[in-house]
Amino acid sequence: MANDLQVQQQSGLKKFNAMLTNTRTQDYLASVLGEKKQTFVGNMVALVGNNSALSECEPSTVMFSCLKSAALDLSIDPALGLSYILPFKDNKNNKNGCDMADWNTWICSACT
Repeated sequence: MANDLQVQQQSGLKKFNAMLTNTRTQDYLASVLGEKKQTFVGNMVALVGNNSALSECEPSTVMFSCLKSAALDLSIDPALGLSYILPFKDNKNNKNGCDMADWNTWICSACT
């Protein structure tokens, strides 16, 4: 059972890494992030590598969720708690995706 999870996570990581090494993705990230690109990619790879649920998500949803955090100048490091990349299951399309939530979202949702 644990072996199956490792194989599934590994294949998800391969898809993610393939997206990241794509020339168009690299050019896009360089144009959006400039000199912060390397740090951003490193943090994103660490995030996905340490979270099996995120490795099962569509790679583009992970990248764009992380870009939302970067646009708000929030770290995606879970230890800092400034921004969270949350996986979800899209039953309609039978895919896994993710989205970004920051600490303010959590506080506002707790108040309602």
